[in-house]
Amino acid sequence: MQKKAIASKYTKSIMFFFLFMFFSSFCLSAWSSPYIYGIHSWSKNAKSILSIGDKKVWTVELYSVDSGWPLDINRFEELKSEGFIPILHVVKNFSNATIPLSGDCNDYGNTLVNILTPAKDLIQYIVIGNEMNSTNAANGSGIEAGQYINCFKAIRTKIKTAFSNMQVIIGPVALWNPSTNCSEGPYTFNNTFDYVYRNYLFCLAKKAGNDTDGFAMKAVGGKNSDSDPKDDDFYGFQAFSVQSDIIKSALPSVSIHKPIYILEFHHGGDGVTTISGTNEKGPVFSYPSGFLLNAYEAINSYNNEAINISEIIGTRIKMAAWWVYDLQGWNGFAMYNDTLKQNDFKSAIANNYMNSCKSSNSRNSEITSFVVPKTMTVGNIEHVEITMRNIASEVWSRNERIRFGTTAPLAEHKNQFLW
Repeated sequence: MQKKAIASKYTKSIMFFFLFMFFSSFCLSAWSSPYIYGIHSWSKNAKSILSIGDKKVWTVELYSVDSGWPLDINRFEELKSEGFIPILHVVKNFSNATIPLSGDCNDYGNTLVNILTPAKDLIQYIVIGNEMNSTNAANGSGIEAGQYINCFKAIRTKIKTAFSNMQVIIGPVALWNPSTNCSEGPYTFNNTFDYVYRNYLFCLAKKAGNDTDGFAMKAVGGKNSDSDPKDDDFYGFQAFSVQSDIIKSALPSVSIHKPIYILEFHHGGDGVTTISGTNEKGPVFSYPSGFLLNAYEAINSYNNEAINISEIIGTRIKMAAWWVYDLQGWNGFAMYNDTLKQNDFKSAIANNYMNSCKSSNSRNSEITSFVVPKTMTVGNIEHVEITMRNIASEVWSRNERIRFGTTAPLAEHKNQFLW
C-alpha cells in the first residue's frame, strides 16, 4: 500500500500516528506475545511452576545444524500448548563454526529450510549464529562483520522465500570482546576495549540495513552479587541499552528500526565456575534476591522511555529470556529448581510489562514495513510507503468499509490528516 501524504498544521501530531502504528506491528496474534518475559530452554510443566496463567511467555531453544538431529516436534508442540512462544537459536555447531566458514551459504539456507519445514506451524522466530566476533566463532578467530552479514542475507532470503512470515534475526555479539574490530565503526580506542565490540555491532547493523527482522543480544549483570541491575553500567546488565543505542545510531532512518530480543540475561557478571562435585556450571556468586524482578523493571523503563511524543520511536526490547530455565551443564543458573528465581519471575509477570498492544478483536493488523519522513513541511507532498498484514480472523472487504486511517494514543489526534 502506497500513499502520498500532504502535511497540514497538525504536522507534529504525525509523530503520534507513527508511534501507534509502529507498536501495532508487534501484534502478531498467535505467533507472538505482547509481554517481555522469557526463559531459555523450556522443560515440562514450566507453565504451572511459573504460574504464567493465560499469558504467553517466550522461550529460546538452541539448535546445532551439525548435530544432524531433527527438530524435536513433540517438544515444540508441548511448549506451545503450555503458552510458550519459541525462538529457535541456530548455530552450525557450538565449537568452532557458528555459520558456514566455507562453501555456499545458500546451501546452508536450503538445509535450514528442510530442517524447519516439519516445524513451520510451530516456529516463527529464528536467530542465525552466536557471538560471531568471538574466538569460538571460526576456528579460533572471529568472523568479519561483512562476511557474517553476507551469509546472513543469503540464509534469510532462502528462509523468507519458503516461509514468508518467519522472522529471521541477526545473532548476538560477544560483549567486551577485543578480537574482531570493524574499521568502519565510529568508536575510538579506550582502555576498556569495549569500543571493539561496539564497532562490530555498529557494522552489523549498518551492513544489514533493512535485510533483517530484528537483532538478538545478551546482557549480564550481578557483579559483586548486586541484586539491582537497574544501576549497572555498560559493563553490567545495562549493556542491553548500550547495544540498542548502537543499533539506532547505525540505522537512523525510521523505516528500518527493528525489535530487539535479549536471548540471555543472568547474574553471572563476576564469572562462571564449575559446581563442586559436578560437571554443572554456575555463577561465582549465588542468586541475589530481586535480580530478575529488577531486570524486567529496567527493560520496561527503557521501553517506556522510547515512547517519546517528540520523536519517532527507535528500537524496542521485545523480550528478555532468563539464562537458563533447564539446560544440562548449566544447573547453577537454572530456574526450574530454584524457588527464589521462580518467585521473582512470578512477581515480574504480575507487573504485566508489555512490548506492544494486546488485542483479542477479530479485527487486527500489523505493519510489516514502513518508510516515512521524520518531519513533513507544511504544503509539501511526501512519499510514504506502508505495508500492512491482516492478522485477525475477519476478512477485509469493501462491504465492511475497512479503511486505512490515522489514529494515535490521544483521541484528539485521530483522523486529522489527509492521505
